[in-house]
Amino acid sequence: MLKIDVEGFEFNVLAGASKTLSNRNVLGLIIELNGSGNEYGLTNEEIHEKIINYGFAFYSYNPFSRVLTELSDYNKNGGNTIYIRDVELVQIRCKSVPLRILHTANGIEI
Repeated sequence: MLKIDVEGFEFNVLAGASKTLSNRNVLGLIIELNGSGNEYGLTNEEIHEKIINYGFAFYSYNPFSRVLTELSDYNKNGGNTIYIRDVELVQIRCKSVPLRILHTANGIEI
């Protein structure tokens, strides 16, 4: 799983990581599409299409139920979108890890 957060330079990172992203062992990536690519002349849609061309689909994740849900589009509210290549394998891994309690900055336990 990769996390890409480069404040608008996502398309260039994706292009430079083509060998890595073509590797079937890379099961997913998390990326925030918030319009910051506009500074480099790129739209969220162009970045999204670049990711889709590597064979990823887009999902949301519910940490309480540990369920991935396929989305009809990427998160257009500027938040992170989870892109996954092998959803069945990732779903098995999500459900098989031991439960943990995470404490967030807002006092919420997950």
